[in-house]
Amino acid sequence: GWSGFACNLADDGSCAPENAGAGLGINVAGIFAIAAWVGFWSALIFAPLRFSGMLRADDDMQEDGFDARKHSPSKAYTIDASVTGTTTTDNNKVAPEPA
Repeated sequence: GWSGFACNLADDGSCAPENAGAGLGINVAGIFAIAAWVGFWSALIFAPLRFSGMLRADDDMQEDGFDARKHSPSKAYTIDASVTGTTTTDNNKVAPEPA
């Protein structure tokens, strides 16, 4: 059946419901330990980057927007309405191969 999920097991393998609080406490302690681990390493890595100014984009980049500056063109493909079945990227026309 459910074994460990139905109850907390004692040392002899029998069900020991009085151990439920201990099991919950261990899980809560694990949550705090993981949060402390992540916080420590994040601070160790990101604090020097923050104080050196490497985590902030320059004012021009923020003013223009990252999408406009970093991800240009805004669309990968646009449909050219004058020629059926033809797509364009910027000024380069890409036509499908003849069938």
